Amino acid sequence: YDNGVVTFECTKRSAALGLWGALSLFGFELFEQLVDRVFLVACRLFELLEAACNFEVLEAPQANIVVFRYVPEGVRGESTFSEEEGKLKVSQLQLRLRRAMLESGFGYLTQTSLHDDIYLRCTIMNPLTDESHLSELIAELQRIGPGLWADLQ
Repeated sequence: YDNGVVTFECTKRSAALGLWGALSLFGFELFEQLVDRVFLVACRLFELLEAACNFEVLEAPQANIVVFRYVPEGVRGESTFSEEEGKLKVSQLQLRLRRAMLESGFGYLTQTSLHDDIYLRCTIMNPLTDESHLSELIAELQRIGPGLWADLQ
């Protein structure tokens, strides 16, 4: 059903009215602060993942997205595996971690691939996200990761 013909916002041009209203009420500074905040939170997630066991972070974030993967104990540090099967298993693990997080409702992670390796992506959107949320995310991945890895062996 096309409800565009019966709503106030029947065109995309009208959809900008909400943004214009918020900008006119609060100004650009508030939005700049919100963008800066999510970037700082992403940087903190990067730092926490770098310091945590069993994670490889692709690179420091340049925006609000952190790309990483959980790598089981004994495998960390080997960015390329001698066996294609081992490399494939680590990528499959990322997919299972993502699915487990989604199904449990704990968090929403997306995936991406680079050179046939699967990585997890965490996009920080909520400026109210704090370090406790990030620590909980890391702890949950560390909690479920070993079991999912064992299932792949």
